[in-house]
This record gives sequence, C-alpha cells and structure tokens, in this order.
Amino acid sequence: MEAVAKAILAAREEILIACWLISPEVKLVRPYDDDDGSMRLVSLLNKRAGRWDTDEHRLVDLCDENITELKLPNEKDV
Repeated sequence: MEAVAKAILAAREEILIACWLISPEVKLVRPYDDDDGSMRLVSLLNKRAGRWDTDEHRLVDLCDENITELKLPNEKDV
C-alpha cells in the first residue's frame, strides 16, 4: 500500500478510483506519528484535489454541454 500512497502523492493529472475495496490482508503503511491523519486516503485525495481546483481545472463541470442523459433501449428520444 505504500506504492498506492506514493502514486497518489505523485499524481500529475488524474487519480482513477476503480474500487473502494482494500483487502484486509494488505497492511496499510502509515507513519507511527500520523496524529494529524495526513497519510489517510481521504487526506491524500484532498491534497491532490486542492491542487487542481482552480479556474483552469475545475473539479466539477459547470456547463450543460457535458451532461449525458442515459436511456433504456426501449425509451425513445423526445
């Protein structure tokens, strides 16, 4: 898991989270004196998110052009 933490800290463009499952057999690596929780997964992701939450790189899309409406095969366009 140390490699995961290092990869998140080194991320330059994207962090893809494919699953929130971490096997209980995998030992998590965290400094003994992590009193502030800075090495927790949520803290690592927040650090990276803050880096990209600027006018040029928004965390959310503010316009309608990126919205996709998903429909079932039996639904027709109106």
